[in-house]
Amino acid sequence: MPVSEEPPTIALAIDRESYTNKLIKESREFTVNIPGDQLLNAIWICGTKSGREVDKFRLAGVSPEPAKKVKPPIIRECVGHLECRLRDYIEVGECTLFIGEVLEAYALKDALAKGVWDIKRTRLPLHLGGRFFTVPTEIIEPKRRR
Repeated sequence: MPVSEEPPTIALAIDRESYTNKLIKESREFTVNIPGDQLLNAIWICGTKSGREVDKFRLAGVSPEPAKKVKPPIIRECVGHLECRLRDYIEVGECTLFIGEVLEAYALKDALAKGVWDIKRTRLPLHLGGRFFTVPTEIIEPKRRR
């Protein structure tokens, strides 16, 4: 979730018991990898398996690659990446809400058009719940007030 434009800041909630949660707290850095829908099976595997028990990269068939500004890797097959430094976190229910400053943001050239995701070329899966996902198919704008 975007939080601030200046400095660029995001927030994400991660289960308190997850291995990812532990790694972010220890390293104070993280990456957010934005997959296209061709990675739907990899998304499901990464969201349902623990890195404590399996090599998620191998199991999901994706490739870790060095990030530009942080130690955690990016996923080569993703269409976009955010590299972040942990600014703060708070415990909320069963999750930790992490607040990260975006140090580097980039995407495949063909994935964007006029500074936004090109949903005709890049199908970004959104999780609906359970095993169900969808992809955006239309761009809409609010009406301008006079």
